[in-house]
Amino acid sequence: AMSYRAALTNPPFARMLGAHGLGTLAQLQLTMAVSVYALERTGSGVWVAVALSLSFAPYVLFSTTAGLLADRYARSAVLRWSLLLRLATATLVTAGLWWQWAPVVVVVFAAMTAVIATPSYPALAAATPQLVPQAQLPAANGLATGIENAAWVAGPGLLGLVLLAGAPVAGGGLAAVLCFVVAVVCLGGTATPVPVRGADGQADGFFAGLAEVRAHPRMRAVLLLAILDNALYGYMVVAIVLAGDLRNGPKGVGWLNSAFAVGAFLSLALAANLPTDHGVRRILAFLVGFGISAVGLAFAALLPVAIVAVLLAGMFTVIAEIAAVT
Repeated sequence: AMSYRAALTNPPFARMLGAHGLGTLAQLQLTMAVSVYALERTGSGVWVAVALSLSFAPYVLFSTTAGLLADRYARSAVLRWSLLLRLATATLVTAGLWWQWAPVVVVVFAAMTAVIATPSYPALAAATPQLVPQAQLPAANGLATGIENAAWVAGPGLLGLVLLAGAPVAGGGLAAVLCFVVAVVCLGGTATPVPVRGADGQADGFFAGLAEVRAHPRMRAVLLLAILDNALYGYMVVAIVLAGDLRNGPKGVGWLNSAFAVGAFLSLALAANLPTDHGVRRILAFLVGFGISAVGLAFAALLPVAIVAVLLAGMFTVIAEIAAVT
């Protein structure tokens, strides 16, 4: 706890951390709002899967490009432009939700927003060792990883609260736009140095990281587990929309999304007490816990049981991700 507080006393790091966290909250609120909208307009689980896939696929397809952007330009500038452009596209998505545009149009704008989001976390991760002293780096990395993953789960939870309050799905889009605005204000005029380039004119961070992964089999194993965890997370997001709607309509989706967010925040408290070197077996154990929770959701006949299963899933997926990255 003391290390976390020390890292947060660094204003540029705290501002970038807060801006990225708020932007991620907004991103996931928007993603889930579009998926609920697609379900309401089409009544098709396939459309939900399409909407969510196009919102998550850019993180797989463009992660390398995003890393190169964070290597080449000032990380604060990369984060700022990502937030500003997402604010613009999220406004278009919200207009579509409000005026009932064709689902395909809304989904396309949401996918554009996801593409623009991909450099955000690489910019924060690359800026952290630039801004934070070596002694505070483990705590700062833990904060960056924890906030990133908690926001991914809490974003749908905030949409759940909007739906439980009786607001239309467009209210989730508006909440996302407001989060983007606050994120831009939080970042303010924060500026980080332009990365130092090597003799070949290229920044070293991305390629050095790639070389490390190639050189160490254990690192490759952990990386694969992190990828698997993210794939399972994507499955759970789709399952929550379908399972919630089946049990209690939009309010059922709201309850399950809120439970997913609660589990994510509980995981932050638990992860703080885990060993630094988690090991492959420990990460696998967290993923098994996630799988058991997913099975529980599949067979839960009652909404309260489904809520507990989703809460545990949210807890296990974030702990597994934090353990893998650490």
